[in-house]
Amino acid sequence: MPIPEEARDSTEDLLEEYQRRTRELAALFDTAGDLSSIRDVDEVLAAIVRRSRQLLASDTAYLMLIDRERSDTFMRVSDGTQTPEFMSIRLAYGEGLGGLVATTGSPQWTSDYQSDPRFAESIVPVVRAEALEAILGVPLKIGTMVIGVLFAADRSPRVYQHSEVALLSSLASHAAIALENASLFQETQQAVVRLEKANAQIEEHNRMLERAADLHERLTELVATGASIIELAEAVATGIGGSVLVTDATGAPLTPLENAPSPPDPAVLAEISDRSVAVPQAEVGPLRIAPVHAGTTRLGFVVFAGRQLDDDDVRALESAAMVTALLLTDLRAHEEARSRLAGELFAEIASHPETEQRIRARAAASGLALADPPYSVAVAIEADYAEASSQPPRSALGKDLTGIALDRAGLAQVTASHVAVILPSADSAQLADDLATQLTETAGKPITIGAVGPFDTLADASAGLSRALNCAKILMRIGRQGTGATPEQLGMYTLLFSDTGRGQIEEFVWEVIGPVLSDDTGREGSLARTLEAYLECGAQPGQAAKELFIHVNTLYKRLERVDRLLGAGWRRGEQLLQVHLALRLATLLETME
Repeated sequence: MPIPEEARDSTEDLLEEYQRRTRELAALFDTAGDLSSIRDVDEVLAAIVRRSRQLLASDTAYLMLIDRERSDTFMRVSDGTQTPEFMSIRLAYGEGLGGLVATTGSPQWTSDYQSDPRFAESIVPVVRAEALEAILGVPLKIGTMVIGVLFAADRSPRVYQHSEVALLSSLASHAAIALENASLFQETQQAVVRLEKANAQIEEHNRMLERAADLHERLTELVATGASIIELAEAVATGIGGSVLVTDATGAPLTPLENAPSPPDPAVLAEISDRSVAVPQAEVGPLRIAPVHAGTTRLGFVVFAGRQLDDDDVRALESAAMVTALLLTDLRAHEEARSRLAGELFAEIASHPETEQRIRARAAASGLALADPPYSVAVAIEADYAEASSQPPRSALGKDLTGIALDRAGLAQVTASHVAVILPSADSAQLADDLATQLTETAGKPITIGAVGPFDTLADASAGLSRALNCAKILMRIGRQGTGATPEQLGMYTLLFSDTGRGQIEEFVWEVIGPVLSDDTGREGSLARTLEAYLECGAQPGQAAKELFIHVNTLYKRLERVDRLLGAGWRRGEQLLQVHLALRLATLLETME
C-alpha cells in the first residue's frame, strides 16, 4: 500500500529535524569539549563567541560582561563586527536587550531591534553603524547569578526558533562553566606564581639571614683574634657585597681609600644619630652610613657603597657597626696603654739611665717595639705657648706626636709645657724640619720643634731633652713659630737668650746699632751690611772691600760714617763684641719676618 504524500513529507521533516538536532548536539558536544580544554580566559571568551556565530549561522556574535562595581555592562569580545567602535559600547545595568536578559535571567530576542519599542531609547549610534536587525541574547550564569550575556545577531530581520534559543542557551551554560573554570585556573596560576614568588622571597630572606649570621660570626672572630680595622672593613665589604670605609668620629679615614667610598661631608655625619642613614653621593651612588657607638661615645662610622641595601642588609651593616665598636674600643684601649707605656719608659730612662736594657725588655714584653740607634730627641711646643708651667699642650698635639713615636718605634712623653719624643734619626736638623711641617699641617696652627742628636743610647737621648726644649723656646721667642731647628743651627744664641724674649732682643739690637740701622739710607750702600762684612773678615779692609765688590777707599768712607754714628770706641774690646752680636741678631730677626 503506497505511503500518502502528506505522511511522506512529515517523515522527511522529522528526519531532517532529527539530523539537524544531531548535528547541533554534536557541535555543542565538541564545543563543550573545546571550551573545557581552554585555560586562558581571553581564549575562552573568543571561542564562545566564535562557536555561537558558527552554530547559529549568524552575521555576528558578541559577549558582554557585567561590571558590578560600576553597575553596568561592557563589550568584552565580538566576532563578525565591522566597526571598531562597536567594542567601546558600555550600557547602564538593565539598559537595552542585554540589560533585559541580565535583569530577568532569561533569554530575550527581537527580530527588528531598531524598530522594537522596548529598546528604541537605548539604541546607540555604533549599533546603527553595525546595521543590526535581529538580536538574540541569553544569560551566562554561575548558579543563579548572571555574569554576562551572549548574543547572536543578524543584519536582516530574523525570527529565532525555539531550538536556536535553546542551542545558544546550552552553549551559554557550557560557556559559563568553562569561563568559571578558566577564571579559577587563572586565579590558581596567579596564586601559584604568588606562592612561588613568596617562597623565593622567603628563601632569599633566609639566605640573607644566614649571610648576616655568617658575617656577624666572622666579625666576632676577628675581634676575638685581635684583627686590624682594615681586616674588619674587608670582611664587611665581602659579607654585604660592596665597598666599605671606616672613619673615626670626625670622618677621618681609618682604612685605606683605595676601592672605598670617599669620606662623607662632616656636616652629613653630624646629622646622624643612632641608626644608619642612606646618603646620596653622585660619584659612587647611594651610601649607607652606620654610626659606631660605645655607650654614649661616638667612635666613628662605617660607610658602605656599591648598591641599594634592603632591610636585611641594613641590619647586617648596623650589626657590623656594633662589632666595629668593640674593635675600635679595644684598639683605643690598646693605643692608650701603649702611649702610657711609652711615657713611663721615657720617664724611667731619663731618671734611671742605667736601666736601659731592662726598659728594652719591658717594652718587648708589652709588644712595644723600640728601634735601634742612632736616636734624636725632639720637643714640640704649640704656637700659643707662654711659660712652661702655665700653658699645657692640647691633647691633640700629644696624641699626634705620641702616634708618630709609636709608628716609628720610639718613645714619647707628654708634660704640662711640651711633648717630647725620642725617635730613630741620625739627622736631628732634618727631623726638626719634618716634624714642624707635619704637625703644623695636622694641627692647623704653628708647632715649633727643637731637636738634638744623634745619640747612641736612649739614655743619652733623654739627657739631651733640656737642650732640645731650650732650642724650641728660643725659636718661639725670636718669632720662628712653626719651624724646627737644632742648637747647632742657633749657635751661641742658645746660651745668651734662652730666657730672653723677642722684645728684649730687639731692644738690645737698637741700643747697640740703632743709629746705623736708622741712618742706613742706601745712598752709599748698606752700612749694616758693610759693617757686618768688615767684622766677618776680621777687620781687614782690603778683604772686606773684595767681599762687598767696592773700592777700599769707599769702605773707609763708610767706616768713618759708622764712627760718627756709634763713636770711635766701637772698634775695640767689649763694644766691638756687642756690635758684632747685634748685627748677627738683626740679620736673624730680619730673616724671621
